[in-house]
Amino acid sequence: MRADWARGGMPGFWRRWLAFEERSAGSSGPRAILVARLHERMGDTGRAIEWLERAVEQRDPGLVYLGVDPEWAEERDDPRVAALLERIGLR
Repeated sequence: MRADWARGGMPGFWRRWLAFEERSAGSSGPRAILVARLHERMGDTGRAIEWLERAVEQRDPGLVYLGVDPEWAEERDDPRVAALLERIGLR
């Protein structure tokens, strides 16, 4: 993974981590909240929100932090995330 960082900086590192998660997840697929976080770290808000919706469908317990985790602060300003938080009772 160090070479991925050297080639593409942090976005390259996160892309490589995402590929690893997708390969190693098993038949149920990767945990949606983790994939959403990786897309958020790569700066792809649209894909991050798509995966947050999947996390809601999976009833992922990690969603309880979505309303307070500083890493999601920027996304919380997005009306789609605000609606998602409202829908799951965190706002």
